[in-house]
Amino acid sequence: MITGFPSPAQGYEGKQIDFNSYMIKHPSATVVMRIESSHYTHMGIYNGDLIVIDRAKKLNQNSLVVYESEGENTIAKSVSSSATHREYRFIAPAGAVTIAIYIAYDAVLTNLAVECTLSTEAFDSNGVEDYYIAELEDTIAKVRAVNDEPSLVFPWVTDIHRFKASVQTFDEMIANMKYVASAVRCDFILNTGDTIEGDQQKDTSLGQAYDAIAAMKEIGEPLFYVEGNHDNNPYISSGALVFTLKQCFGGFFAATKGATFNVNENGTDYYFDFDNLGVRIVSVNSCNATIATNYGFGNSTAAWLANALNTDHTVILMSHVSPIKEHVWNNINPGNAGGIRDALSAFVGGGGKLIIMKFDVKTQP
Repeated sequence: MITGFPSPAQGYEGKQIDFNSYMIKHPSATVVMRIESSHYTHMGIYNGDLIVIDRAKKLNQNSLVVYESEGENTIAKSVSSSATHREYRFIAPAGAVTIAIYIAYDAVLTNLAVECTLSTEAFDSNGVEDYYIAELEDTIAKVRAVNDEPSLVFPWVTDIHRFKASVQTFDEMIANMKYVASAVRCDFILNTGDTIEGDQQKDTSLGQAYDAIAAMKEIGEPLFYVEGNHDNNPYISSGALVFTLKQCFGGFFAATKGATFNVNENGTDYYFDFDNLGVRIVSVNSCNATIATNYGFGNSTAAWLANALNTDHTVILMSHVSPIKEHVWNNINPGNAGGIRDALSAFVGGGGKLIIMKFDVKTQP
């Protein structure tokens, strides 16, 4: 007599997983190559990976292509060759003499012994300038070194002053962040304010806000936003052109999804939990234009913050300027900062763990 539970694998003993059937659709037209380059991480391809190449596969927009030029193989992307995007082609880089391989690949593998050296010449960096590559790769390597442990990973930008800074500078920033986000896991992007200069007519400044935030959303990671003192359009002659809190929310904060907002401040204060890490991100608006032209916390923010700090999580506090005046340019004491400091002191005094993300203008030239 047989007792006990049957094997979960019973009835499947004769079935084996055949990776060839998943990845090789056209065997006679398929080859495998080993990557020996670290210059394709922005494509999700890493040194030591294997690529499965299907010569019979048709090109689509942004298909990855392996081509041969002067004896070396390189990976790049196909592009549309017609206004209807129904035909695609590959544009050879400057200096390429012959194109011997014109194929897209299907899958990436590891730990198989097939050798192929790829050229590092003219690789597709998606708009990243050459002089940034080394620093970005160094950053990516450092993030990967700690990613095996539980960690919170986020690019942090502040004081962009879009449309005061050059368009080239902004576009380079977006390209660099896309480069990093495509190579490592990012939990979110942190933008601690002053995205625009805030010295134009209201419609113009709001349009600038929408454009800048839309570009940051295209990076493909959640966006956590903090209002800066330029973002409510205060630096214009007519006070009537300063944004309301509702307009600030629509221009910037609506991009932040899934957070718990302070409705009394039109959502310009909020928190977001990463329960798996025991971390709560808390954002408070230190540039409420109804309180002060430059720096001030909303009338309801201190009480809301005290409630948001009722947690066992480690708290990361985000604001454009610190509630501690010694941290702020020219020792300015933000309006209503006393209540914020009291709430933080009570949290830390009760054993809470606090990290304040601040941009220390005193260290800037």
